Amino acid sequence: MALSSNQKQLNYLGPIALSSDELILPSEQRSILLWERLNLSLADYAAKNLPNQYLCLNYEDLCNSPHTSINRLFSFLDIKEDSTAYAAQIKPSSGVGRWKQQPENIKNTLASLGEKALNYFGYTLPKQ
Repeated sequence: MALSSNQKQLNYLGPIALSSDELILPSEQRSILLWERLNLSLADYAAKNLPNQYLCLNYEDLCNSPHTSINRLFSFLDIKEDSTAYAAQIKPSSGVGRWKQQPENIKNTLASLGEKALNYFGYTLPKQ
């Protein structure tokens, strides 16, 4: 998300959610901070106010294991249907995994800034 060319959320919500010190950081750093802040806030809200009504499904998991992810979603929604046809329609964007091609210093900086949320949501951090 931090390395996406689509930064509409950052442009719209960044000035509201980020501090003045954070707003002067490079866009990928602002983006990971915004992603972390919004997603942890949503997860906290859902845990407190929507017990058993919230499912966190990582986009990368959906792209890498569509059948498993769709089955998980169907189970959560109590849908008794074969997920094969739905899973076959999942087409990952070209940007999935783009962080792996980044220089180590960029990967490490972004991982450090977003570490709490990355860990919370089960993302593998680069080895330092």
